[in-house]
Amino acid sequence: MLTPSAPRLRQVLALLVLRRREVVSTDVLVDELWGMRPPRHALRALHTCLYDVRRAVRGTEREANRFLVTEHGGYRAVLPDEAVDVGQFEQWVEEGQKAVAGGEPLRARELLERGLALWRGAALADVRRGEVLRAHAVGLEEARLRALELRLDCDLELGRHGHVVAELTGLVAGQPFHEGLSVRLMTALYRSGRRWDALAVYRDLRNRLRAELGAEPGPEARRTHRAVLTDDPALSARAGGPARLQVRVRPAQLPPDTVDFTGRAETLARVAELAAVGRSGSAAPVACLMGMPGVGKTATAVHAAHLLRENCPDGQFYVQLADTPTETDAGYVALGRLLRSTGMPSHAVPDALPERVAAFRSWSSARRVLVLVDGAGSARQVKPLLPAGPGSLALVTSRSPLYGLRGHTRIHLGPYTLPEAVEALGRAIGCGRTAAEPEAAERIVELLGRLPLAVGVAGAQLTAHPTARLARCADLVEQCVQENRLSELAAVGFDFNDRIDAVLGTLERCEGAAFRRLAAELDGAFTAEQSAAVLSVDSLTGGLLMVRLADAHLVEQVGETVSGERQYRFHALVGAYALEQHGSSGHRDARGGTPLPALFR
Repeated sequence: MLTPSAPRLRQVLALLVLRRREVVSTDVLVDELWGMRPPRHALRALHTCLYDVRRAVRGTEREANRFLVTEHGGYRAVLPDEAVDVGQFEQWVEEGQKAVAGGEPLRARELLERGLALWRGAALADVRRGEVLRAHAVGLEEARLRALELRLDCDLELGRHGHVVAELTGLVAGQPFHEGLSVRLMTALYRSGRRWDALAVYRDLRNRLRAELGAEPGPEARRTHRAVLTDDPALSARAGGPARLQVRVRPAQLPPDTVDFTGRAETLARVAELAAVGRSGSAAPVACLMGMPGVGKTATAVHAAHLLRENCPDGQFYVQLADTPTETDAGYVALGRLLRSTGMPSHAVPDALPERVAAFRSWSSARRVLVLVDGAGSARQVKPLLPAGPGSLALVTSRSPLYGLRGHTRIHLGPYTLPEAVEALGRAIGCGRTAAEPEAAERIVELLGRLPLAVGVAGAQLTAHPTARLARCADLVEQCVQENRLSELAAVGFDFNDRIDAVLGTLERCEGAAFRRLAAELDGAFTAEQSAAVLSVDSLTGGLLMVRLADAHLVEQVGETVSGERQYRFHALVGAYALEQHGSSGHRDARGGTPLPALFR
């Protein structure tokens, strides 16, 4: 493939190649090229640019017309990983990490060196970068640094300390606040017989941190400093002999952040506050994000984790629990993965759950790590996965309160505010469209209960139909919600019903039936006493049922009556779901008529 020389063509090509596994929307391309001030005919200019990109590759690519595929709402580059240096780099590094986990430092070093050899300067150094490419460049540089750190660990384990002193000295000079590099330099100097130089590295690091940041070195640097002072035998290694220290791996497992993440400023500030308190305390804080299905718990937790990952330099773990069959399996399987990702060979991972818990707590006790546990169903699932080291942080998402989890902070996540919902829709479809029909945009998000999942699906569908009127879309949404026919939206990617089904699966059958009947009989705010009357049960049973439904986020508490009774209501989409299910069971009048057309068609 020929690389175009025009800056704008190189910019578009770089973005398409880096995101070759997904469709890049026209809005993202326009934002990358022109930022907040696109020209009047931005789409026309973009189409011309893409035509020039196709023409640039046509001379050397037999099927160049298949390189850039036009999709609904955007474009997708069709390239195998091995055809892109970034893809090759990621493959070599992944193989190197597997070799490290398998206790093969020599092979790991060779694989990592192959990947690092593909770098010829800074990431995207010869490409003009907008906001999106700048984020990609930062991510690429971080991946390069992690691979370099792992290769240096292999060098130290293989007894090549004398060979890496010069390299590490240069790296520390370039990144004076990177404690991990200073720790490796101290280790290499000590093993090279230069104990006083190793102590000087620590002294310089401490002085820099105090002067510039008002902070002390972290636990790992302090531990290495003590080992140098006391001639700790664990710090020694015989050149060319078997390693006495395990190659250190820094897991970086967080899912990709959302490019157009919107709102949640208060929640993010609360999580950051907890993390700051944890750094000055003796225990790792646990922040639990709770809310109804589709409210954006995972996206918010992932975004918060990315904002805080610099505070947890020893690793970031991601654990998905939603699909694990049982609570015991959840802790056992997840802990095995966590231990292997720290560099522990598979054969060394304990078989018994308590031993796995003890091994992870021992490993994390002197490290600052972040553990994101997604989709927790109970405290029993979460407890074994919590890090032990002060300065660490655990983020947990759950649809229900985690009773029995001591010391955690519950953070309730509700629907978007109206401005946040409109902003999220505008980011998806272009602010020009929402500005042109502001009332219709507000009507759409209000009908969808300002639920992030629903707003995101609406944005994706409207992006695929750039000429669709927002007012027409609002009419269709209103018809679906008012006629309680949410299941018909599954064809356009709205899986809200599936998520509610999953929640109901955690309740008793009679509780699910009561939920559907209450939605059919009650409208607006109601009390537990009123729900008991509808169900013909005593007030205690009605009160306990409302607690269960509130814990599952199938109803939301909206205040109290004058007499102090709690008031509840159904979210608009939850109520529509319940009415649809109630009606499908024969308890609602048939509506007749022709089926509602698919949304946004």
